[in-house]
This record gives sequence, structure tokens and C-alpha cells, in this order.
Amino acid sequence: MKVLIDQYLITEILLNRTVNKSCESGRKLWEVIKSPHQSQEIIFYITRPCVEKVYTLTSMNSSKDADKLINLLESRFHICEGSATIFQNARQYDSDIESAIEVECGLAIPVDAIITQSPQKYVFTKQNLSLWSVENFITRYEFNLLLKQEHNNYKPKYEQLTLSLSLEFLVDKPSLSTYMVRNSITTVIEALKIIQTSGYKGITKKELKQKLERSDTTINNIIWDLENFDMIFINHQKKILAARELIGKGEDDISQYLSFALKKHILIKKNL
Repeated sequence: MKVLIDQYLITEILLNRTVNKSCESGRKLWEVIKSPHQSQEIIFYITRPCVEKVYTLTSMNSSKDADKLINLLESRFHICEGSATIFQNARQYDSDIESAIEVECGLAIPVDAIITQSPQKYVFTKQNLSLWSVENFITRYEFNLLLKQEHNNYKPKYEQLTLSLSLEFLVDKPSLSTYMVRNSITTVIEALKIIQTSGYKGITKKELKQKLERSDTTINNIIWDLENFDMIFINHQKKILAARELIGKGEDDISQYLSFALKKHILIKKNL
């Protein structure tokens, strides 16, 4: 999983000591960034202009402190250095240049999402780039920890897996049975959002493939996963529809639903 953090959010995390919602969210995010649990799973990116802004603001107080802070940033984050192409592309957007550069860096890496508390700054882009609030990201992160903890209970029977915010489980014992989910959380949610937009008219498998831009195998697996979690159904016209109780639900609600569903289904039982 690769994510790029909004420049404004970084400055709030590191420099703003006032008590406000943004600062509190920033502290939660910083705890995840420092957490040893995520070291092999999530790659955090920031842009070079973000680093330079933090240095400029900090050096107003102390150049020594500024150097320490930059060293900290470079130890915790991957830096998108940018390029002439990224800069030229960014200039084409009707937006502030910092946000435009972040979008172009995010597309070039590419990242799975930009983490921001100000999604309105990115309304200019029509690119396929997700915007997550800190709360949305924390939900996904904690969900992943839950899945890993659930799986680790069975480490003696199963080889160690790296989930990387995915729902992939491989069974190596025929005498055991488990529920197998084969797509990432992000992909499942993305597919369900597309299905939701079709409302009660539904969507064909072909239309879903075109919009999601995945292979036939992946589309079939997604449909299989969603059906088993009772999140979709297929009518007599072979149209895919979202379950009635999920119509109009947001990503956080869907993530929570998946969490409870997995908690229920990922139970490994010996065959009698």
C-alpha cells in the first residue's frame, strides 16, 4: 500500500501545537507512521516542496531544529522529488501549485490514495486517484491489523502471510476449512461503489469490468467475494445490484461491514 500525505497535513502534524480537530487527527496518523506494525506494509510519501516548506517554517525559529526535523522526515517518508514533466503537468490544473504537484506525484508513483483533511483542494483532478481522510485511513489500517491478528491465531497451521491491507488467505491444510477472500479491501470497496451508483437498475459484469479496469478473473473473484458477504445479488437479467441495506452507504460503513463479516467468516474449523 502506497499513500501520499497532503503537505498541509504534514505541517499540522509537525508544527501546529494548538488543540483542534485537524491536529488531533494528525497525531493519530503520526502514531501509525511511527508504528513498527506498518513498516513492511504501508509506504508513506511526501513531496519535496512539502519538505522544503517544513524546513523554511522551522528554520524561522532554529536552523538546528530544522535540520533535525528534515532528517526525521527523510527517515520516515519516501520523498517524491518531482521532475520537469511533473511540474509542467501540474501547471495545467486550475488549482494551487502544491496540490497539483501532489496529484502529479501521486499519479507518477503511483499511490493508492492521497491522505488529506481538505478534499476540496483536489476537486480539480478527474484522475483515478482516491482521497482518504485520516479517519478513513485509520479505519483501513486498524481493519488490516484485525485481519492479521485473526490470522496469527492459526500460525501453527498456516504459513505466515503479508496482508498489505488485503484480504488474501491461502489454506495449506485440506483437513481444515476457511473462508477465502482474494481481493484487496480497496478493490472490493471500489467495485461496490461502482455497483452502488447503478442503484436499483443494476450493472452488467461487462460494464463493471470496463469501469473498474480489471481482468475477467479479478472481476469474477470480486463478484464471488461480494456475493458471499451478501453485499450484492444478481437478478434474473444477470444484472449486479448492491444489497438494499448498503445503498447510499459510505466507505467507512462498508469497511465496518466487511470487518464484522470477516470476523464472522474467518473462523477455521476442523472437519468432523
